[in-house]
Amino acid sequence: MSSLLRAYPIRQSLPPGPLGQGYFVRDASGRVGRLKIGYPFWAQEPALARAFEAYMRTLRAGAGMLQPVLYPPVYSGQVEARPFVMDYWYPRAGVSGPLAPSIAVAWIWVFGHALARLHALGLVHGGVGRSNVGQDSNGQLHLLDAGWRPAAFARPKEVMDHLAPRLPYMDSLAPEVRQGYPLTFKADVYGLAHLLHEWLVGPFRAGVQPATFPPGWEEVLRAGLEPDPEVRADLPLWLSLLAEQAHAQGIRLEASLLPADWDAVVSLPPAAIKPSPQAARSAEGAAEAAPSAPAPEAAPFAEGA
Repeated sequence: MSSLLRAYPIRQSLPPGPLGQGYFVRDASGRVGRLKIGYPFWAQEPALARAFEAYMRTLRAGAGMLQPVLYPPVYSGQVEARPFVMDYWYPRAGVSGPLAPSIAVAWIWVFGHALARLHALGLVHGGVGRSNVGQDSNGQLHLLDAGWRPAAFARPKEVMDHLAPRLPYMDSLAPEVRQGYPLTFKADVYGLAHLLHEWLVGPFRAGVQPATFPPGWEEVLRAGLEPDPEVRADLPLWLSLLAEQAHAQGIRLEASLLPADWDAVVSLPPAAIKPSPQAARSAEGAAEAAPSAPAPEAAPFAEGA
């Protein structure tokens, strides 16, 4: 990967992840992005190769629908027999909690609707957590690393145990994921609730009862952090609970927070949504002015590799 790293000088190395090694780099135009390089053993791991191919297909086919929340500008390729992904994103202050409830709930609201669109494609994020949340230089929110895990994807427990010491976000994974059971859409509900808990009061430790829940948020958090996926709320129900409690606490979840072409996926109390036409027009203008992703500098990841 020396040729790739010469083209993109490293600013910061990131902890190894399940897909590969990540770096924050700067490209020739001066933009900062995250470069993720697949592990050398990918060619010998057909399941991972298929997962990466599915990820790339989703980026190409679904980016228009799922941007801007799930995918920042991104391109991919292959060099020296290893796949890579570049997404233009860099961590900014304010992602770590606790946050003001109005901000925390608004962020979760947007991410929840983005995940609903992902679920409609038959895909599960499977790794929702603080390590996959950030903003780009324009302040746009992104939930990264979405789209490569199909529903029912599973890693054996022994693999998860092996990865655990290297992954900073293991505690935000649903219990069934950590145990190696197939993914379901409810795994993302657990991740959202875990993130909401962190942004409201601090990190949630599975199996440890917090001293107090934020006033009024206990039902919402318990419904999402339920360890049994059969009992845990599904995403539409959980987003409805979130909206109802936001309304009860005077938090406005404006329709303009969501891209204008997104369909409603939950039933909401009428007063919970207060559209802001001015904000909606601003959002549409920003979307039209958004720069397109750069062309790949290497051949696309080959099907069946």
